[in-house]
Amino acid sequence: MTKPPHPIPAPEGDRESVTASPEVLAATTDVLPSQYPGVDLAYPLAVASYDHAHQRIARIEGKLALLLGFVSGATALAPAVADQGRDPRSPWLLAAGVLFALAVVWGSRALLRGKLLDFAPEKLYNHWLHKDDWTFKRDCIYDAITVSKRHDALAESKWRAAVAVMSLFSAESLCLAAWAVGL
Repeated sequence: MTKPPHPIPAPEGDRESVTASPEVLAATTDVLPSQYPGVDLAYPLAVASYDHAHQRIARIEGKLALLLGFVSGATALAPAVADQGRDPRSPWLLAAGVLFALAVVWGSRALLRGKLLDFAPEKLYNHWLHKDDWTFKRDCIYDAITVSKRHDALAESKWRAAVAVMSLFSAESLCLAAWAVGL
């Protein structure tokens, strides 16, 4: 099969940055089903991509929340386990406190930041239900492409925050260890 002469145009009214003329959209309804027979096959994959993104981000957020809980517990427990004769004004303990605060703020911000995009019933009602079956599927695939890019960026942002929290916690642990042994 040869490549179609032009890409599938963007759906009308779904994205502010993308416009297609009414003539192109009218022509695509008749021409494109024969040029793009894979739309029916790609549609279930496009719909499944929303669930995959939700699961991926939920796993990252779960790991980040678990990490924040562990950091908080370990930080609270460390001074209680350490020798009681240690100086509470030690620069090592103060540095550990600052690193702990940074880790908690960074991790909490990552948990609260970002929004998953989904099929909103209002959007379906206002923009999609008037379309024929093939156009509906085509526009769903297009929407899944643009939403997938945003979900990938959100997941990467949350993953980077989890790595940053882990790094801050590692540095904090070293500071607490230095304070505990009396350096």
